[in-house]
Amino acid sequence: SNAIAQRLPEVFENPDKFDPSRWDAFNIAKLPKYSFIGFGAGIHTCMGESFAFMQVRTILSVILSTYELELITP
Repeated sequence: SNAIAQRLPEVFENPDKFDPSRWDAFNIAKLPKYSFIGFGAGIHTCMGESFAFMQVRTILSVILSTYELELITP
């Protein structure tokens, strides 16, 4: 379960403490395999996963069709 996997003290320091700054230098490559599952997996998959991805695609399409983007090089 996602709720249990992300509260393992051997993987995450102070897992039950609310600390948004823990994600500032987050590097998923340093975690043990399968210790971070953003939308869950298997029968525990988040019901909103497909909706979230649809929202991202919609927002990106609106931004890209509304604004003219250009590459700025230093």
